[in-house]
Amino acid sequence: TNCQTYNQNGHAGTIYPGCYQGLNLNAATTFAPGVYVISGNFNDNGATITGSGVTIYVPQGGNGPNFDNQSVQLSPPTSGNYANVLYYQVPSNSASINFNGPNVKMNGLLYAPGSNSVNFDGANGNYVVLVFGSANFNGNTAYEFASPSPGQAIVKQAVVTQ
Repeated sequence: TNCQTYNQNGHAGTIYPGCYQGLNLNAATTFAPGVYVISGNFNDNGATITGSGVTIYVPQGGNGPNFDNQSVQLSPPTSGNYANVLYYQVPSNSASINFNGPNVKMNGLLYAPGSNSVNFDGANGNYVVLVFGSANFNGNTAYEFASPSPGQAIVKQAVVTQ
């Protein structure tokens, strides 16, 4: 796989779907709709991150995000093969993930069953499904695990595989 490195260097901008060996964000960043494969480091040094229709895929060897007290507002696609999947980390990847802070607003499926070091600080009123090896629920935020909007479901079909 031919993955690129993206260094924001303090300039606000939009990034586009693709494979990233390194993703280094440090300013206002908009994720355009699509799938982002993070095969290496994911550094988000205080960046303000927004995007809708986004799926983040982290294979073996990739690092999860450290959304720690940042402003993050991400939502998954509402249709297609990745409908309602915001974050998918392959089960064999045990990388740590931080979804911390009162301004981290996400909805959809956050899937990282191999990670035993997930810090989570609330869905902030959004509908979220969590699948982690284990998690720490941090902070003083009131957790709101609500049902999806009328007429919508996050889990369309459950399938057990081995």
